[in-house]
Amino acid sequence: EILLLTEEKVAELMKEGEQRFLQYLYLVDIPEKNFLALTTDPEFLPKMSELILKREAYKIYLRSRYS
Repeated sequence: EILLLTEEKVAELMKEGEQRFLQYLYLVDIPEKNFLALTTDPEFLPKMSELILKREAYKIYLRSRYS
């Protein structure tokens, strides 16, 4: 369910413009190479949403482990 909600939010961000979406990816800390690899993928939204969720979960893990 959270994956679907993330997909919706990613789609909304993309509608706001490419620059806004790229700023969000920078904020979430998604590497440019990962983003570029997905740009031609027909499953862009689900894969990008999964990548965002994994990155956020990893940041939470690191904070809990090292703070």
